[in-house]
Amino acid sequence: MIEISPEIATVIMLGGILVGILSGYPLAIPIGALGLIIGYNLMGHVVLNLMYARLFTLITSYVLLAAPLFIYMGVMLERSAVAERM
Repeated sequence: MIEISPEIATVIMLGGILVGILSGYPLAIPIGALGLIIGYNLMGHVVLNLMYARLFTLITSYVLLAAPLFIYMGVMLERSAVAERM
């Protein structure tokens, strides 16, 4: 773990985001990558454990299961021509 002040971390992250955006990457990639890199350097393995816990709760959520099933239902209605007959 590296001990730096919050001001220096902010300047590093803003500079990294600026370089990432000017390199042509979409905004989400530099923000996510810099967040993980700076978070890992400042807090160590706590960031990885937190990321694992949040991803696990997101993946096992029954509410989010409805979205891919709804898309699947729409594709099946389109392919079987039931939507046209309605």
